[in-house]
This record gives sequence, C-alpha cells and structure tokens, in this order.
Amino acid sequence: MLSIALKRRPTLEKLVITLILVVVALSGVGVSSAQDQVESVLPQGYLQLLSSDLMKERVRLLTQAMALSGAEATLFWPVYREYEVESDALWDARVLLIAEYASHVNDMTEEKASELAQRAMALEASRMALRQRYFTRLEEELSAIVGARFLQVEGQINLLVDLQISQQTPLIGKTQ
Repeated sequence: MLSIALKRRPTLEKLVITLILVVVALSGVGVSSAQDQVESVLPQGYLQLLSSDLMKERVRLLTQAMALSGAEATLFWPVYREYEVESDALWDARVLLIAEYASHVNDMTEEKASELAQRAMALEASRMALRQRYFTRLEEELSAIVGARFLQVEGQINLLVDLQISQQTPLIGKTQ
C-alpha cells in the first residue's frame, strides 16, 4: 500500500507543477463568447484564465492524472462531459459576477456588497453541490477511488484558477 502511494506521489507532484505551468502559460490566450460580454470591465487575466483553451488543457490534465483503463474511460468520459457542461455554466455565471463586482469596486454600497457576497456564496455552494453530485455518479458507475481521484484533480485545477483570480481581484475599499 505504501509503495503504491509513493509511486503515485511523483505523478501528483508532476500534475501540480503542470497545472501551475498551464496557468502561467495561458496568460496570452483568447476568450469565449460569454466572457466577451464583460471584456471592457474585467482585467485581461480573468478572461485568459477562464478561456476555452484552459478547459481543453483541463481535459488533457485529467486524462493524464486519472490514468483510467479502457473500460473505465468508456464510462468516465460521458459522465465528465455532462459535468463539464454544468461546470462551464457556473464559470460563466462567475465571470458575470466578477464583472459586476469590478464595475462597482470603486463605488460599492452596503447593499451591493451584500448582494454580491450572497451571490458569490451561492455560486460556491453550487460548485460544491455539482462536485458532490458527480462524485456520487462516478462512485456508483465506476468506483469511489475514481470518483475521489476526479475530485482531487478537479479540485487542484480549480484551486489554481481560484488563486490566480484572487490575486487579481482588488479588495473592496473601506467604508466611508
């Protein structure tokens, strides 16, 4: 058991390094149509991080990290494609929320801050509910290990994107 964990550890380290390089490398990539609507409000970095090329890279990274057998892959990828559609809708909603935040960052009111915070928390809850729902599906259709590995890899990718977004998001100014 320990030898298996030690053998996989370099793979996870390689994945994390690859994820970091992908996020850094995508600093000059185009944007999708939902993000085009908010281009004038958001810093370019947001749009680059949420680009369709990042989503393509996500599939490559998942393929590498999941290391599925042929039979597992046949079951996994259709489920993942459904997850991806729902996840993309949440990313689009997040981009629009960030754009709204950016348009109010210098004239934020108590009411707007509360509204945006509530919407951000609702989006986070939706992201978690989505991951929980698809873990359950993967656990039922494949195995708990495959489902947990999916959560782990998807979580790492999302954390890196979230970190990049957080670093570029200005804090709300002090109240007057």
